[in-house]
Amino acid sequence: NQTITMASAPMETNADISKEVIPFALNVHEMVMNIQQQHGLRPDNDYVQYRHYLTNRLRRIRTLGNFKYGKGRGFVQHELTIEETRENENLLMIPLLNAERAWSYAMQIKQELELAKKGHGKLTSHLIGRLRKASIYGNEFEKICLSHPADARTCLEATAYASWLKGSLYLEQEKWKESMESFSSALTICKELGTVGTIEQQDLFCSRAESIEQSLRYCNYNLKDDDDINELGALATSGNKAIQSKLDSVLEKARREEAMTLEEVTWRGKTIAIRSQELKVVVLRARAQDEELFKSDNASENLWTKTIGVYDDALKVARESLQALELLTSGGGLVESERKDLKLLCSMLAYKKSQRMQSRHLKLCLQLKKKWKMHVLQHGASSSPEQNNASSSSTSSSGGGSGVVVARAEDLVHLFDALKQ
Repeated sequence: NQTITMASAPMETNADISKEVIPFALNVHEMVMNIQQQHGLRPDNDYVQYRHYLTNRLRRIRTLGNFKYGKGRGFVQHELTIEETRENENLLMIPLLNAERAWSYAMQIKQELELAKKGHGKLTSHLIGRLRKASIYGNEFEKICLSHPADARTCLEATAYASWLKGSLYLEQEKWKESMESFSSALTICKELGTVGTIEQQDLFCSRAESIEQSLRYCNYNLKDDDDINELGALATSGNKAIQSKLDSVLEKARREEAMTLEEVTWRGKTIAIRSQELKVVVLRARAQDEELFKSDNASENLWTKTIGVYDDALKVARESLQALELLTSGGGLVESERKDLKLLCSMLAYKKSQRMQSRHLKLCLQLKKKWKMHVLQHGASSSPEQNNASSSSTSSSGGGSGVVVARAEDLVHLFDALKQ
């Protein structure tokens, strides 16, 4: 009896393992770019050749996967299900290639419209119809990726691809608000994915982000109502929050993979070895946050606060690691060397955090100084400081009819004191 029980347990485990669905990974944008380059789309923009290639490849996939519709009277529309894609992952290419085929047909019609001297209503309707079909297939591809399931990066790429197709459709329909909302979601994902992965992948997503930004500027130009733009900004922010958790998980995974190769950092001519995996991740996070901060010409207050918070977290991890080493009474030269590296790392992080705080305070000082000068010019240089402060307070509380917050003298003094410390 004991032998039978022991033999039956592994059989149940194997059955459970066989039922487990392993997430798949697919570099959507990289694969699409490769087939476009290899089959006539670049640099010749031969959409006819590209569309014929997609048709032939779809036929091969359906034949090999036994996913046929039939001919003549035997034609039956077959909806692709998630279970079928789990059994044969090649079938997942069907909605993606269908979306590409419909999009390429739309671009072919657009070329014909550009060559025509006068507009053609039928061609325009046909163009919008093809883009609508491409958007439907893009949404189907995204839905399957989210339910298959795919890994986080594949889901994000599928969402960006579907949002871009949807934005392109709304752009041709001149639905500027809906187009900006879709393009904003795609832009957020492409910008974040442009910071991780190989150099080729980063270049690809950066170029995609630049092309999407051009479409956004065109929509913004046509959307001249400020109220609509502000409302759209709130919608885009709420939409970005919905995908921010996925972006954070992908970026964190990429940082942990990059941390496997990070061994040391250099500061003031000294090499600091980093042995802890957790320390490597927080140092890389601080480095990435610095790149985002310095890349922006006019960084927002939220970005400054986020950067300083990242350095706070890194300092906390480094000091906790140093405290744990201080409690050790043995270990010899190896422990002493690691303790020395941790002290240097704490000094480096504290110094960089102090630099960011000083830069932030200096920026605020300059902004407040400019506002204070405007306030003095408006209320007259002969008025007393008490009168200026009183008028500043009344303007701030009442809004002054313009919603502009006026700087006060004590605010400037407080910031300059912070700079001197």
